[in-house]
Amino acid sequence: MKRLVIAFVLAFSFSGLQAQNHVQNTSMDKSTFFDFKRLTNEALYSKTAVIDWYSPLMYDTVNNIHLATYINFIQHDSLAKIYYADGSVGRNQWISFGRVLDPKDTNISISGTPSKQLSRYVGYTLDSIRFTYLYVRNVDSLPLISGGKKAAVDTLFICYFGGKNISRYSFKDVNNRFALVDWTGDSILFPRNYLRVDTVLLSNYDSTGVANTNGKYENYFNLKKFVRKVPSGINMNALNGANADNLIGYTVLFKSAAPTIYATDTAIMIYQKNPSTLPAGSHRTNYFGFSYGVNNDALNVRSNPDYYNTTLLSPTWAAYIPSNEWYGYVTGNAFAKELFVDAEFHLITDSFNMGVTDLSGRNFALNLFPNPVKKSQNVNLNFTFSELSIVKTNITDLTGKLIKMVTESKFESGEQLMKIDIADLNAGFYLLNIEVNGVKLTKKMMVTE
Repeated sequence: MKRLVIAFVLAFSFSGLQAQNHVQNTSMDKSTFFDFKRLTNEALYSKTAVIDWYSPLMYDTVNNIHLATYINFIQHDSLAKIYYADGSVGRNQWISFGRVLDPKDTNISISGTPSKQLSRYVGYTLDSIRFTYLYVRNVDSLPLISGGKKAAVDTLFICYFGGKNISRYSFKDVNNRFALVDWTGDSILFPRNYLRVDTVLLSNYDSTGVANTNGKYENYFNLKKFVRKVPSGINMNALNGANADNLIGYTVLFKSAAPTIYATDTAIMIYQKNPSTLPAGSHRTNYFGFSYGVNNDALNVRSNPDYYNTTLLSPTWAAYIPSNEWYGYVTGNAFAKELFVDAEFHLITDSFNMGVTDLSGRNFALNLFPNPVKKSQNVNLNFTFSELSIVKTNITDLTGKLIKMVTESKFESGEQLMKIDIADLNAGFYLLNIEVNGVKLTKKMMVTE
């Protein structure tokens, strides 16, 4: 498969050449994105307890993962053709994409917004979603049998999942977890066992367009942000802490109104050759695309292996029938270089008790000071325990490499103070990992000279 390299300026340039590992990292200035027309803001200004966007991509990359950014395309079958500039011909490779969010991920607490880390004691509602997309309309109208034409209306299908509708797994040979949703293959190619499905009709207004640049054709793609209020009823009930299945997720599929097969002719998605060489009688079809990152870090650092923030991608080789134990969706962390789809979730919690406060409220309260801390000082952990507690602590660098193991300690109930000597640490950023009676927390700290 050809991976499509993009360089962000005000749009993305696509050369059609296979990506190399030394591709320069790109940065996305999201202020240049246009909002999707169906954005609903009323929920974003709710006066309820907590309301915010959750970006798994941010939490995946908090450990200094360096991503090269790409785009790719989805169609509802594998037949649509792609003509590359070098003369080769390919086929559509992807059917669907999506994301699963685990709001318990400790990376949330070190991403700059620690209060957003949830525990299973906090219920929440998925209110809105957003993701980066491209949408190219080669066909605006279709012929009618009776004569004349009708408008071509393409369709997005957004399926929402939560709780027991999301299955949790881990790889056999490595400590790495992932989540999956159910799928129906063969000629259907659609998720199943979802909570809700949202049907979005697309028009010219939603198109992002494609341009010809640098003497090449169909190689420059604009991107937009799709933002949409989700159907009601996508709630995760905390069940007083009994609900450990508090994952949420969604997947996206695209179906073009223009058919892929016209009698004996197969429609063309992308044509990177000179348009004057397009064979007479050829048909085009519309296509949708998404943005994703590839971890090209030399260390190949991956997302947090203890939680279920998962990129979902449906390649054609797994969409029709099971292949290599995958069926429908393959997870981003199953690839040799981990893939990260840019997709976000807007959550509203049903409680003021969230993040570190809530997670610790059932067992203990915690304060870390000073931070930043000088090498000549101690790091102080101030606890208030409601019961006899066992505290395990270690310090790692941002890649997860163990730097210092702190002796396991046992504390009586009440207010307690733990002092950690850091004189042997170099100046820089570290992660202080704390486990109290099985409850895990991570704090980011800065050590100075």
